[in-house]
Amino acid sequence: MPLLTPPSPRPAAPARYGLASLSTLVVLGVAVAQRDLGHEEILLLVPSAITAWYGGIGPAILASVLSTPALDYFFVPPLYSWSLPADRIPYIAVFPLSGFGIGWLTVSLRRAEESLVPRATSSR
Repeated sequence: MPLLTPPSPRPAAPARYGLASLSTLVVLGVAVAQRDLGHEEILLLVPSAITAWYGGIGPAILASVLSTPALDYFFVPPLYSWSLPADRIPYIAVFPLSGFGIGWLTVSLRRAEESLVPRATSSR
């Protein structure tokens, strides 16, 4: 059994963007349920990585954009409010940038892996 398998075709755009929305909702539910443990911001970056791997950079950006207001509403005091204290603005501004970075790194990793498959199969 070969270690490197050919890449699977990417799903259609509605499925990729649906994955961004669905993964964000699922992870948000887990983060709300596990609120007492802390570090929800790390959990809310997971949809960007999952979506980037299976859907590409566009859906990963959507997942990051959807996670940002969820972080503000559910986890940044005052809770369940769209008001944002001035001292938390940098925190909320950096969060989507982290999501974009994770998405970009994940897509780069997938592309590098896919580029190795033809080389591995041609060297046999």
